[in-house]
Amino acid sequence: MVAAIDAGVSRFDSHWLDWGCPFAPCATGNVLTEDLVFKLEAMGLSIGIDIDRPTEVCKIVERELPDEPLHNASAAAGLPKGFAPAGLPV
Repeated sequence: MVAAIDAGVSRFDSHWLDWGCPFAPCATGNVLTEDLVFKLEAMGLSIGIDIDRPTEVCKIVERELPDEPLHNASAAAGLPKGFAPAGLPV
């Protein structure tokens, strides 16, 4: 994704909660929306998504579907101490 941004790509596809892609099951390279939002914000790019909202959604799904395995790194780890979103539109 970072290399794609450096090459001028400005649109990305991602998926929620590591449920995978219905069009390419078991495909590698799919990026989680919550991890994508965090990475872009950490790079100083704001994409108009409140960075806390994807984590809140993950926590709701984890609570409501306790047997569903999720692999959402950003939601599991939380935001780093002192992290401030970029706040500037792309």
